Amino acid sequence: MLATQEALQDSNSQLNAAIENISEGFVIFDADDRLVLSNSRFRDMYPRTKHLYEAGKTFEELLRGGAELGEYVDAVGRVDEYVAERMRLRQQPTQSMEQQLSDGRWLWIDEHQLPDGTRVGVRIDITDLKNTKDDAEKANRAKTEFLSSMSHELRTPLNAVIGFAQLVERDAIRSSNDRQLGHVKQIMTGGHHMLALIEQVLDLSKIETGKIAIDIEEIARRDVLSDCLQTTKTLIGDQDITLIDEIEGASSLALRADRTRVT
Repeated sequence: MLATQEALQDSNSQLNAAIENISEGFVIFDADDRLVLSNSRFRDMYPRTKHLYEAGKTFEELLRGGAELGEYVDAVGRVDEYVAERMRLRQQPTQSMEQQLSDGRWLWIDEHQLPDGTRVGVRIDITDLKNTKDDAEKANRAKTEFLSSMSHELRTPLNAVIGFAQLVERDAIRSSNDRQLGHVKQIMTGGHHMLALIEQVLDLSKIETGKIAIDIEEIARRDVLSDCLQTTKTLIGDQDITLIDEIEGASSLALRADRTRVT
């Protein structure tokens, strides 16, 4: 009998030592929701209330004590409501949630109720993860604001260029100046294409949020190829390069796509 008791004590000591050396906060409550044990890591996570964690105290007593001492951000100014909310959640056999503490740290709470009513809980400090996420969200917002500002600054002069080109186009039509008309049309085509590119840059931020819109329409293949040929002719300029148009018959063919993403 003595040997059995000593073996049991050794086993309990080994178990307590193992729990104490867990890198995360660890706690056990019995079927009556009274504290059985907690490791020092768990108690250190709650500096304002660590002195309250004595075996035999109920979870509600510990929770209310922490709320009254300002341990939990969500409980400030609403202790009774906070305790009632947590006790309702406590009725669930499994509980996973984030908890913000008054010193700025964030904890991840993960608790499970065993078949005999015992509840085992773990606390993990996720402060660094939360801060990294916040920094990423701030950077993303700054990028979106920059793209929005940039698009406005580029759109305004481009619209002015296109508007001026339209005025020149009217004069070219009246004077039957085909060469000038061709150049003006190239300016207008390039301007509209640049506006479409600006929209595509803005779409990058929309893609990240899953809000990009695709405008599908039927497009004559000849129109697409003609725009490409005209742009290429402009790039060739006075160089000794001959561009041959061999797309006869393409006018009867069409495709369904978003025009800004084809041209």
